[in-house]
Amino acid sequence: MGKRLIYKNENCFSELEVHIEAFNRLKEAFQFVRAHYEVYDKKTYETGIFDIAILDKNKNIILVIEVKKNNKVKKRTRQIEKYKRLVNCPCVYIVGMDDAKNCVSKIKELLNV
Repeated sequence: MGKRLIYKNENCFSELEVHIEAFNRLKEAFQFVRAHYEVYDKKTYETGIFDIAILDKNKNIILVIEVKKNNKVKKRTRQIEKYKRLVNCPCVYIVGMDDAKNCVSKIKELLNV
C-alpha cells in the first residue's frame, strides 16, 4: 500500500496554486490576461517571462504581475527592476493565497479601472 502525503500546514500553498487562483480571478475581471507571457527587447537582447501580464485592447502590456508563494520577498528586486525596464509599466507582486484571492480589487485600484 502506498504512503499518503500529509501536509503539516493545510494553509501552505504552492506557488502554482497561488498563481492559478490569481490568474482565474484576474481572467474573470479583465478581458486580456496572459500567463507566462514572454517579451523580448530587440535593442538590448533582454528577455522577460512574466508570471501574469494584463494587456489593453491593443494588446499592449499595462501591468506585470510576479507571483510568489510567501512573503519572503523584498519589495524591490532585480527581477522587478528588469521587468520595468523591459515594458515601462507597473510591476507588482502577488504574495500568498490571501493576495491572490483579493488581487482584483487591488489591481483595479492600481490601474484606476
